[in-house]
Amino acid sequence: MPEDLALPRVKFRAYSFIEDCLMSTLKDPFKTCNTCKKEWLSRDDFLSDPETALVGYQGGGKSPEEGFFYINHIDEQCLTTLAIMVKEFGDLYDGPHLERHRMGEQPCPNHCFYRDNLDDRPELCECRFVRFVMQKIKDWPKKKRLNRSS
Repeated sequence: MPEDLALPRVKFRAYSFIEDCLMSTLKDPFKTCNTCKKEWLSRDDFLSDPETALVGYQGGGKSPEEGFFYINHIDEQCLTTLAIMVKEFGDLYDGPHLERHRMGEQPCPNHCFYRDNLDDRPELCECRFVRFVMQKIKDWPKKKRLNRSS
């Protein structure tokens, strides 16, 4: 075969798939329980675990993104509350991020004072996205619990 018609040599990496699998297992987990050391590899694993439940939110210094969501790990042997920065969940909201907190101003109905009231806020308040994300976390589909007795 003439030199100019020869097919280029391609190097194949026979182990690239295996290497990719190994590398994915070496990534840091999304969250590790401080008490029992259970690891959740991804945010989806964490939120879909039937042993996790949203408790609340604590605001941050300058903006809501600097705050924390508190989520209980309700394993019978653990019962720990985990604090996770709001920014870990920021991509769950794609609406506008507004300039300032309006609690106490009109027309704010003071939703922030009521722990279980996660209704959407029509008001232009910077905490609107926090409430939206909290509702998404609360409504996240949970996996079925495994029967530990078997």
